[in-house]
Amino acid sequence: MAVVSVLGLCAVMGVAATPAAVAEAPLPLSARYAKAVSPGATTKIEISATSWSDITSIKALLRPVGVTTVDQTVEGFELVGGTRQDGIWRSLSSVTVAQGRFTIDVELANDTRTVLHRDRGVIENGLDVVFSEFDVSPGTFDIEHATTSFRGRLVHRDAAGVEHAVAGASVGFRASGANEVSSGTDADGRFAGTAALWGTGETKVVFTGDRTYRPVSSAVIPVTLWRLPTRLTFKASPSAGVIGQPVALAGRLERQSVDGVWGALPGKLVTLELYDEDAQTSRKAGTVTTADDGTFTLRIPLPGRGSWFANFVPIEESLYNTRGYEYAYARDDGARSARYASSVTGSDAGPEPVGKGATLTARARIMRRMADGTLTGAPQSNVDLQFSADGEKWSVWTSALTDANGNVTFRTSPDRDGYWRAVVDHWNLVPSTGPADYVDVKYRTTISSFNAAPEPVRKGATITVGGTLKRYVSSWGSWSGQWVYLYFQPRGSSTWTYMAVAKTDRYGKFRKGFKASRDGSWMAKYKGATSYLPGSSGSDYVDVR
Repeated sequence: MAVVSVLGLCAVMGVAATPAAVAEAPLPLSARYAKAVSPGATTKIEISATSWSDITSIKALLRPVGVTTVDQTVEGFELVGGTRQDGIWRSLSSVTVAQGRFTIDVELANDTRTVLHRDRGVIENGLDVVFSEFDVSPGTFDIEHATTSFRGRLVHRDAAGVEHAVAGASVGFRASGANEVSSGTDADGRFAGTAALWGTGETKVVFTGDRTYRPVSSAVIPVTLWRLPTRLTFKASPSAGVIGQPVALAGRLERQSVDGVWGALPGKLVTLELYDEDAQTSRKAGTVTTADDGTFTLRIPLPGRGSWFANFVPIEESLYNTRGYEYAYARDDGARSARYASSVTGSDAGPEPVGKGATLTARARIMRRMADGTLTGAPQSNVDLQFSADGEKWSVWTSALTDANGNVTFRTSPDRDGYWRAVVDHWNLVPSTGPADYVDVKYRTTISSFNAAPEPVRKGATITVGGTLKRYVSSWGSWSGQWVYLYFQPRGSSTWTYMAVAKTDRYGKFRKGFKASRDGSWMAKYKGATSYLPGSSGSDYVDVR
């Protein structure tokens, strides 16, 4: 051991020291151990001690174990190893003790102090003892019957092998993880008691010795914790709910006793989880504690689609928590058919009116409500376009899937007036219906073979404007007896000016002559009727020279 002077230590610590201060400073002085050099009643004593200054005196004080009165004092020690500041000393002469066990106290002195250190060793001249009997019953137990009985006998065997009872001794029963239980021996050396066990492990009894007898431990007897089987019943209600809407998770935890009877298991933690099929991850819904009858309930908003799991996981920290039970779980697949609440927004059908046989375009956006209440577009969802002539009886006209943002577009050819609406019809969405939009269907009209001639034409000459009016009923055909309006737009102008009206003949043809006055374009229009859409021709430019 390195020796450091007080002056050196003060220098390291930055403290100014004086010789007087050094003389007054306390110095440590301690005995590490004391022991008998040889077994039996007669032995020398060895002491290990240390001090910050030379040890000047060593004494060994012997007293019977458990007694405070000193029986012998041993003086006269020589240094046999180390230094006088950290060394080993041995008594110059042997000491003889009576039958029994003796505690060695050590008194040390240096040039500044004297210190007494108690219980630094033992001279073992006591009698040997053994546990002639030791038993634990039952050796296998469960958490609900965790008390065991122990018994045995503590004896001393003389040289002839005859057993003599050790009466009035304190014996300690020790089990893995459990508190020690004490028991006293009777006149025949026998002891008995009960103890609470914590789990699978080892048991034994110990005698720590007294002034007459040496310490001893028994042989080890193993004990085994038998875990009780458990089971969970579990149900989510409603089983097929709406995501984001309340769902009740309820069940019961039971255990099977050693006699095979199932009963409630109260005060235990059950973890509830949902395997979310959309996210393909497990979501912890919560942890609940079972009631006195083993039941549990948790109400939460339904977080998604998937399978519910209830898990009882025994905790390994303590027997009196749940270590004495088996693992149990239960599954409810009802949430696999859970659906999102849906809504239809942005519904529109057009044009209005629309021509019979022409293309009607209907649009809508399908929204779904997520578990947190937010609305997002429902992707790849089936939507029906429904039609009703009277707004009461509806039929599916066609169907389509939404895009990634929930938008859907229908294109169809209507054949009569009526109402149109979008209806959500998808397996993971709660059905919803958009507003009805009434669309008037009329016959289409058009003007074909329109021509203004001649081209070019001399100023003052006659320009003949004509064409054919047609309508679409079941197919395109000429239409007689209708008025067609003729318009002229002078070159450089953006305004069409009404010029005249012409009536179609039996073949749907019309014509009208005009005096050429200036360059410009000609056009014909049919203005429509109750059951007919307007129709028009293209424009025809005439150069007047």
